[in-house]
Amino acid sequence: MLLPCCPSPAQVAATYCVPWNPSDPLIDLYNQAAVQFNSDNDASLAAIIVISLQNRMTLYRKRSCTDCAEGQSIPANLSGAGNTYIEEQQGLQGLNSGLSAAKTAATDALGATSSLAKGITSAIPIVGAITGIISSIVGVFGQAHAQAVAKEQAVNCAAAQQFNTYMPVLDKAVASGQVDAQTGIQTAQQIIDTISANLQGVVSAHNWGWGAQQVLKAQLWFRQQWYPMIAPESALFSPSAAGSVAPLGGSGGILIALALGGLLLFSMGGKQ
Repeated sequence: MLLPCCPSPAQVAATYCVPWNPSDPLIDLYNQAAVQFNSDNDASLAAIIVISLQNRMTLYRKRSCTDCAEGQSIPANLSGAGNTYIEEQQGLQGLNSGLSAAKTAATDALGATSSLAKGITSAIPIVGAITGIISSIVGVFGQAHAQAVAKEQAVNCAAAQQFNTYMPVLDKAVASGQVDAQTGIQTAQQIIDTISANLQGVVSAHNWGWGAQQVLKAQLWFRQQWYPMIAPESALFSPSAAGSVAPLGGSGGILIALALGGLLLFSMGGKQ
């Protein structure tokens, strides 16, 4: 058994100091994932998957339940699908700032095209900066270079920290309409695949690293179901276009023009 102390969701939640709500409206999805990604039929792994999904985070501890989650908010609201369970972090402050900059640029006039491009890109902090985020994640794992058990703990801890740093921001961006569901799923896959690949060095037969990879697979599968449920039908920006804003010529210029047109319509609509 992966976690002998904890064959039930309530026990896992208590061990990692996170909430457990058996009445969560998405409990059927959590349970479905727990069956699908638990090839060993291990009750503790199933429980870990359920609690990880409900709290929208991955779990790991070395000695205390929070020693791999510093800087992360403890989930408090378990009322339904619209919640991301973790308070927005610094990345969302950048998202709001980017939205404000983009709207201001659109209102100011056609001469603000370059400012608009910058604003749209920064409005999607996860999608627009995914290359830098992936590099950052890889760098964090590169620093986890101790020996034996210490290395295994460092890598597993890094996996939890990196997931819990970036995925709540992406969840919030999808829920708020700043990122469409499909772009959110694609970005989630990039982040999760990177974390999973960097866990490989500490994976052996059915150990914690292996279990963490199963949880990551479940997290991606869950978002493939969940994002279309929470994404608004329309968004102020098209994230797929926003992520391609950098070049000002060719198709990039067309994307900026389309985004600019949408923003101007939004601005004019607000003045009527």
